[in-house]
Amino acid sequence: MIQVIILAAGSSKRFGENKLGKHLQGKPILHHVFDVALEVRQMKPIVVYYHQDVLHDAYNEQMLYVYNPHAPQGMSTSVKCGLLHAPKVDAYMFMNGDQPLITVKLVEKLIEAYNQGRGSIIVPKYKGKRGNPTIFDYKWREKLLQVTGDKGGRDFIINYPKEVHYVDIENQYMGMDMDTQEDYKVLKELKRHE
Repeated sequence: MIQVIILAAGSSKRFGENKLGKHLQGKPILHHVFDVALEVRQMKPIVVYYHQDVLHDAYNEQMLYVYNPHAPQGMSTSVKCGLLHAPKVDAYMFMNGDQPLITVKLVEKLIEAYNQGRGSIIVPKYKGKRGNPTIFDYKWREKLLQVTGDKGGRDFIINYPKEVHYVDIENQYMGMDMDTQEDYKVLKELKRHE
């Protein structure tokens, strides 16, 4: 079993306002990620949040919501929060709440690579650039719980290359984060042409 953990507790500093509440094709950015997570889930996805207003428009009773009071201290606190609320499973898939172009097809490819034993860390990649979501086998749990600051599992991906399997993705925008207002404009345009 793979536990999906959606990281939705970021500060949106570069965006200038809470980006997860912005709408894309009539629904909040976060809903696009929820839709994918619910389609591929093997158990109730965990959503780690900090700003209550993020959930106002995006609430879905099929999710387990976990408040992270330490979110301003960095992404590592959200990773820990999600892990501490997850049951013992085979692996964890970390999805970012600000990636509305992630597809079910991509997530299924990542899960398939993990299930085939291709690596204990599964990472999507477009033309050599790493992306998200990522899958970490349960064996990484204790190490992930020790990470501090504004990072997740990136150091493990870099420092343990033999443990990592990359899944090539065909679309450079599929893993695009919405970090700035300009990114939001690009995403709206891309969604309009889907």
